[in-house]
Amino acid sequence: MVGQFLYHAAEQAGDARGAGQRYSDRGDTPARHPACLPARLVDQVEQLIAKIKWSRDDIAEFVGEYMSEPKAQVFFNAPEKPLSMKVFSARIATEGLSLDRKTQLLYDSTRYYINGESHAMARALRKCITALADARGMRAETFVTFTRVSPMTELLYEWYLAGWIRLGAPASA
Repeated sequence: MVGQFLYHAAEQAGDARGAGQRYSDRGDTPARHPACLPARLVDQVEQLIAKIKWSRDDIAEFVGEYMSEPKAQVFFNAPEKPLSMKVFSARIATEGLSLDRKTQLLYDSTRYYINGESHAMARALRKCITALADARGMRAETFVTFTRVSPMTELLYEWYLAGWIRLGAPASA
C-alpha cells in the first residue's frame, strides 16, 4: 500500500507548489569526472524532496480511492436499454435499488469514494450516500425520503447508466 501511495503522490506531484523547479548546473565549471554524481545535484534533489508534505486529507483520499478501485478484470455492464430518468426514479420509488455487487462505495467525513473515484460530499447528499454505502442498497421508502434532493437522484441515475447500481433493494437494505 505504501508503494501505491507513493505512486499516487507522484501522480499528484505535478500540481504541487514548486513542482516545476528543475536542477540547473548553469555557472558550474565542467566536471573533471563526468560520470561522478555531483554532490550539489544530490543536495538540491534532497531539498526538493524534503519540501514534499502530505496531509491527513491527502492520505484519506488515497485510501478511499485505493480501497474502492475495482480490480483490473472488473467491468461494469451498463443497461442495454436504459430507462429515462423519470422512469428510473419511479421504479426506484417502488422497487428500491442496490449497488452492483462489483461496486465499492466508501465514505469519510468529507468525501465519498466510488469505484476508484473521489468526490467531495455535499451536505445535502451525506445521509443518502452513507445509508446507501452502509446497506449496499436502499428500500423504496428510503429513496422516496431522499427524492426531495434532486442532485442525489441525478447522481443515482448516472451510476445506473454506468452499471454501478441496479433496480431492486437487497434484502438487508
